[in-house]
Amino acid sequence: MLNDYINHLSFSNLSTYEKCPYRWYLKYIEKREDKAGDSANVGKLGHLFIKAAIAVKMRPDREAFDCLVTDIASGEHPKLTPKERKEAQALYDEYGSANLNALYEWVIYALEVLQTYKKGKVELEKKIDCIIPGIPIPIEMHIDFLSPTAIIDWKTGQNTEPITSHQLGLYAYGAGKAKGVDPATYKKVYAFTGLKKVFEDNKPVQDALDWAVNIYESLEDDLAGYSLIGKGAFRKCPGTACRYCAFKGLCYEEMMGPVELITIPDQIFSHSDAENTAYTILLLEERLKQAKEALEKYCEDNAVIVQAGGEYFGLYPGSVSRTWDKLRIFEAVRNMPSEDVIQIFNIDLRGINKLAKDNEAIRVLIQETVTEERGKPVFKHASKPPKVS
Repeated sequence: MLNDYINHLSFSNLSTYEKCPYRWYLKYIEKREDKAGDSANVGKLGHLFIKAAIAVKMRPDREAFDCLVTDIASGEHPKLTPKERKEAQALYDEYGSANLNALYEWVIYALEVLQTYKKGKVELEKKIDCIIPGIPIPIEMHIDFLSPTAIIDWKTGQNTEPITSHQLGLYAYGAGKAKGVDPATYKKVYAFTGLKKVFEDNKPVQDALDWAVNIYESLEDDLAGYSLIGKGAFRKCPGTACRYCAFKGLCYEEMMGPVELITIPDQIFSHSDAENTAYTILLLEERLKQAKEALEKYCEDNAVIVQAGGEYFGLYPGSVSRTWDKLRIFEAVRNMPSEDVIQIFNIDLRGINKLAKDNEAIRVLIQETVTEERGKPVFKHASKPPKVS
């Protein structure tokens, strides 16, 4: 029944269904656009940078990276396909400048990881179509890095949830079938370039195959129900993943009704009313985001400023950011009185943790010198509940 709607599966396809069958339905049956967010687009750009750097055997230094940036920004990198060049150039135009340091760190760490896993002939972005037992339609795989001994998937985000998934188990099976080798011989590696950590997946490949078959069978059951009762056969699974779902506005509206019919309460007297009000806020925020995006595009396309209610809407110049040569400033002030120098110090949590990580004496000193002060409680909504103090 599934092959009446799609001609192949993928890990992403199966994972989408596992997290929320209704999202799968909207994306693959109704064919609604599942638009990627900014973080996903930056991650895609990072993957293209890493592929390009590995393909040309880039030296792990800033000068070589700057040459890589020039090639990608101009759409002329020799080792990317024409489609990839165009995509990388467009993504760089939008996200490159703001994420240049992160891209550099991701590329350098990826090159460092290769020193451990690069053995024999290497294939990048290897595409494999594979039939696995129990699923009659092929599973399409795009493997970031494949060597005779290792499979690597680059992860540019901060979330380590992927290490519990069966993605690399499926990839190992597909690569083994394609190469005629035992899938168990591959090291299955998640390389988190943003975290600078590597995790090896030691789960049996058979676990991944069983997982895929179970998802497929559930899909077939839902499709059978769909033929009888329609889209209600695909259940919604509210959770933290909703935050990044392109269809969340639709779900909220289906739950709460059209925006124009929503009543905003002056007071809330029950938990049920509180929950409905929370969904109302999410729906209105989603619609507000869409309105802002539409107005921004209009102002940009027509080079105009719109005045309403005493406010001006339009594209304002970006704020100026400044970066100083800290080493030169340090050399200039190091012999000045400490009470004068201390005023220019800016200590933040990220920097102090990095300093303490490799220096036990500094770590102890930091613990002795830090003071904490909790601010006033703030009402907001986030992806995780507040910590109980």
